Amino acid sequence: MLERMQVGLGVVEGENESVDNAINDKVNDAYGFIYALANFVAPLSGSLFYTSLGSPKSCDYLAFANFGLAILFFVFNCGIFCF
Repeated sequence: MLERMQVGLGVVEGENESVDNAINDKVNDAYGFIYALANFVAPLSGSLFYTSLGSPKSCDYLAFANFGLAILFFVFNCGIFCF
């Protein structure tokens, strides 16, 4: 995520210490927000799936969703360097 912000802003790491610190702060804030949001939403969505579908189906659907998200993550983050 840090490299993506540096490329998007056209900043080279190490040229300006204050810009590097500002970018690091923004990346840390975004990571903290995403982590906190995931810790809040995951139990809610898990209980919603469990109550609406039952235990075996909800586990299967969540496993397929996680597999699909892992594929998307690989394609958009790692696929650029592989292809």
